[in-house]
Amino acid sequence: MQKTAGKKGADVKFEQMNTLIGTSKMKQTLIAVVDTGVDSRLTDLNGTVRTDLGANLIGRNKDAIDDNGHGTHVAGIIAAKSDNHYSMAGLNQHTGIIPVKVLDAYGFGDTEHIALGIKHAVDKGAKVINMSLGGYYSRVIEYAMNYAAQKKCTSRRGKWK
Repeated sequence: MQKTAGKKGADVKFEQMNTLIGTSKMKQTLIAVVDTGVDSRLTDLNGTVRTDLGANLIGRNKDAIDDNGHGTHVAGIIAAKSDNHYSMAGLNQHTGIIPVKVLDAYGFGDTEHIALGIKHAVDKGAKVINMSLGGYYSRVIEYAMNYAAQKKCTSRRGKWK
């Protein structure tokens, strides 16, 4: 099987972005990952995941630990530490990840928990909410996303059917 790297020049220009930022002190932006949770013990995310602000909306405890892997993968794309000789580099290492668990170990959840997760993230100070979710259109989720927009929080979810 032949491997391809994608379209030439279509990357996010990570090196150029870091050169622009340089050594300037940046304010930490809170980004919520509303998904299967986030494994805060992962070396690449050490010190980035704000477990104090997180929530588990499908379990009986407050621990938003990821038992699927998807939410952790998403958080890594966003904020994994670079130059630690471990794994990968995220796009923004000057961020705090708010883990919000709304999906179970199989990646299933319901619109009520997702909407509550959006509200929780906004109320805890998230400026951006990532939801790498598919599914059917939901008025409940749309209302929650409108709530986020009213609070100056950008929220996006995956493909509506």
